[in-house]
Amino acid sequence: MIPDKLPCWDEEKWKIKNFIDTGIETRGSSSSLYISGMPGTGKTATTLEILRHIEQNAKEYRDIKIKIIKINGMTLQNPHQVYSLMWEGIKGDWVNPTTAAI
Repeated sequence: MIPDKLPCWDEEKWKIKNFIDTGIETRGSSSSLYISGMPGTGKTATTLEILRHIEQNAKEYRDIKIKIIKINGMTLQNPHQVYSLMWEGIKGDWVNPTTAAI
């Protein structure tokens, strides 16, 4: 369950949302956003709150089709697996990381 409001995360939430909004508006980006901190401080909950808002308010994004794929990097046995998980999230089937990265 994601709380409606996380205390002390307003500035960070704005930065994350601005980064995602810019990526959506430019139809993709080659940059990355790294969010770090102690466990249990609200990183995932804040990010999921922003993604929930984006999903619920797609019209704000001029009806750009948005597909959100959630990947927990801590569950990957190999960093290259992210390519297969992204492929699966977009296409619906699984391919090996080498094929997915092309």
